[in-house]
Amino acid sequence: MKKLLSVLLAVLFAACSLSLVSAEPKATDPTREPGVGMNVSNFNTVDLDGNTVTGDILQNADLTFINYWATWCPPCRSEMPHIQAMHEYYSSTPEADVQFIGVISEGNGCTPAAAKEFLQNNGYTWVNLRADSVLRSVFNTSDYIPQTIIVGRDGVVRDHLVGGFTSQNELRNFIEMWHDAMTVHAGETCTVTYVNGATGETIDTAEVAYAAVIPTPEAAPEVEGYEFKEWTYSENAYESGYEQILHMAMGDVTVTATYKAIKHKVKFYDGVNGNLITIKQVEHGQAAVPPVHPEHEGYVFQGWDTDFSCVTTDLIVTGICTPAGEEPTPEPTPEPTPEPPVEMPGDVNGDGVLSVADALQIARVALELLEGDTNIADFNNDGVVTMADALLVMRAALELG
Repeated sequence: MKKLLSVLLAVLFAACSLSLVSAEPKATDPTREPGVGMNVSNFNTVDLDGNTVTGDILQNADLTFINYWATWCPPCRSEMPHIQAMHEYYSSTPEADVQFIGVISEGNGCTPAAAKEFLQNNGYTWVNLRADSVLRSVFNTSDYIPQTIIVGRDGVVRDHLVGGFTSQNELRNFIEMWHDAMTVHAGETCTVTYVNGATGETIDTAEVAYAAVIPTPEAAPEVEGYEFKEWTYSENAYESGYEQILHMAMGDVTVTATYKAIKHKVKFYDGVNGNLITIKQVEHGQAAVPPVHPEHEGYVFQGWDTDFSCVTTDLIVTGICTPAGEEPTPEPTPEPTPEPPVEMPGDVNGDGVLSVADALQIARVALELLEGDTNIADFNNDGVVTMADALLVMRAALELG
């Protein structure tokens, strides 16, 4: 019984995923790209009664909701009561300037006659058309239905969704969002700020029209120790599309380049038998948590031979073990850098003490009988070398105070 139920569910799912227009010419290789930006203002087709309908009908409203559907499609039929409710609401409030149009996907038993009968039997009253080559060029970008496009008076497709609306509120919020974007916010621009999520730095900024597609940078900045993950968008970015996702600016948006830290392998080895103890995966720049080194009879564990407090590459770390009772070899103590000699005022001969010889030499400098270092000979630091400096050094040398 369970196996039969699984088969039935699989058949039902396949039926919902059938080709859009198997009885009509169609794109042999759907682009998988939404039809946003395409212009459908020059379509020329007929309604289900054979009356001619052209793109001029788009001039009747600021926003035209065009839904592509088929009689055999369960998701299409599920959303149609919501579409009818919104059609009735906006028909009663013409100042809102919103209209609804259906386009049938012919094939698999969905003919104009069958579609007309289905609509009448269910009380669905919005206009329905057959697809011409212009409309088909948009809807053939995907293999699935239902599809919905939002079109302005200029005929440009502003949004393209694949899939049905599950509630009346969901549909109404969607329509109101786009109606505001196309009327209240018409002519406005939004600031898009691109941010490096690893460093917090601003990469670039751009100005785009309200509800326009946000351009994605070609490449994220490289960050040492990290690899780029994805671009993320702040809350004012509206996400549209199906297999290719588009982000549209519904206000100022921050687009952040997110990264994940590269992980390095730190292998810890036993210092006695050389066996691998464990492997730690450590994020770039972080410290590894060492394992407990195994105990070995006759050996004392002293520590590890490699620093792992800031891991920036794969490491091999081996335990340092010494035989019990044997002192570990101490690390050599670096020789201290000698302090530069300090020159003593009055010590003109540089022997480190003040002497009578220094006093006599200063006297010779004062009498200009000898050249000397004024900075050292100027004992009283008055800027000149005089006999007073010589006398002061003489008294210091004789310890006369």
